[in-house]
Amino acid sequence: MKPATRNIVIFALIVLTCGFVGIAVDQVLVPPSRMEGLGVLIWLIGPLVASLLLRAFGGDGWRDIGLGLGQSPYWPAYLAAVLIPFATTLLVLGPALGFGAVMAACLPVEPKRFWPSLASPSPGRRSRTSSRSSPGAVISRRGSTRFRCGRSSAGP
Repeated sequence: MKPATRNIVIFALIVLTCGFVGIAVDQVLVPPSRMEGLGVLIWLIGPLVASLLLRAFGGDGWRDIGLGLGQSPYWPAYLAAVLIPFATTLLVLGPALGFGAVMAACLPVEPKRFWPSLASPSPGRRSRTSSRSSPGAVISRRGSTRFRCGRSSAGP
């Protein structure tokens, strides 16, 4: 058997085994969510560990690992692959935050830490709560009803 074929078989066996070991670990430890347990970490890190071990001990070597971006003529494509998700997020969330379609308090990350102007609403966009509507609704001065993101403002 050629060394390359042997290493592919070893890699596949290690990765498949890591998946089953991850399932077993999750069944023993019972994580709060299916994708938050230690078993998922084992499943995700398994291919990296297998490839590093095969490069170190399986004879694959480190020469063709492909970490030198300066040598590749495709570095603009790699740069675009990294930057396009960030640009798309800014293109969608920027105007949505500006027009009030999305409330900054409902985002999973606190943008106020990075964008201080979101800390207080502008004078034209202040809103008041109404007792006539549902408890989560906020009536703006323009008369439209917007709903809060589900966080309760009342204490325990």
